Amino acid sequence: MIEKELLIPPEHIYPNDEWRLVEKRYAPEFLAQNETIFALGNGYLGMRGAFEEGLPVFQSGTFNNTFTNLMARENLWYAVATVERMKGADPERYAALVHDTKLREEEIGEWKRAADSMYIPFDEGKGIHPQDDDFLNKEIWDFENTPADRYPLLLHYHPLVIYRYQVIKQADVAMAMFLLGHEFTEEQKRANFDFYDPLTTGDSSLSACIDSILAWELGYEEKALRYLRYAILMDLADIGGNVKDGVHIASMGGTWMAVVYGIAGLRDWGGRISFRPRLPEKTCLLNFHLTVRGRLLEVDIRKEGVTYALKEGEDLVIEHCGEELTLRPGEAVSRDLQKPIEGAAGEGPKNNDE
Repeated sequence: MIEKELLIPPEHIYPNDEWRLVEKRYAPEFLAQNETIFALGNGYLGMRGAFEEGLPVFQSGTFNNTFTNLMARENLWYAVATVERMKGADPERYAALVHDTKLREEEIGEWKRAADSMYIPFDEGKGIHPQDDDFLNKEIWDFENTPADRYPLLLHYHPLVIYRYQVIKQADVAMAMFLLGHEFTEEQKRANFDFYDPLTTGDSSLSACIDSILAWELGYEEKALRYLRYAILMDLADIGGNVKDGVHIASMGGTWMAVVYGIAGLRDWGGRISFRPRLPEKTCLLNFHLTVRGRLLEVDIRKEGVTYALKEGEDLVIEHCGEELTLRPGEAVSRDLQKPIEGAAGEGPKNNDE
């Protein structure tokens, strides 16, 4: 049993909430408490190394939700790496952290053991990651006999009805594959996307942008562009019929992501910026700027290739289609675009509304 003195976190960082632990900004002084909470729910309460959390909108409450377990594991691993790096690079700060939080050395090992033993659902027969423990045991929603005017589902069907079926409101496993793409093989990504995409209603405005990014990564260009247009037109065409109540700010940000993370293929795993740009057939130019750790980077994508130019700041190392590039101020670097993905059907899996 881990025992500590009572330490009341400030409400401006951790606002009171009956059902959630909300952290409004990164607070290293409370790192020990955060990670201990994850660790306590990770095998020490009889849950076979699984963090009991996760609530997809169309599910009443789930156990071993793939997205939640993956993110909890990543959070624990990141905390361990952060504390270990602090211990070696900044001993004084580490000592202050230990003093302020009463962190014990063995707790760091507990976090790592909890993360390493995290249960990640995977169905060998289907080659996919089940959304949660029960998802594959449910019947598939009768999309064929659901009229178009019965969407969004939650406005026309009782939640207790929806909960009994395989139907998804927005990206869930798909979101995990975007945020933690390095945890999935290319085969797993394709199998997961092909399985879940037809089950996703897109009732949420936050779904199209993420699905567009993944469709583009997998070579489903027609589907990627269809989702991108949907995200762009969310407010412009009042797709949800509720723009009178306000615009969908998160969807707007998602639209930018669908362009930069999708078409330009931006990824930022492990502190390394990488690109795999590939222009749509009818698009001639995509140009944007990024601020990367105080450096200003311009990315210019055309049919003949992509050019990276460091406009401000010190040298920056990036990757282009797996090739490491060192960018220096005033020296533009050009490369060919990513080649089309072999064996990928451009339209992707067929949705139930197509």
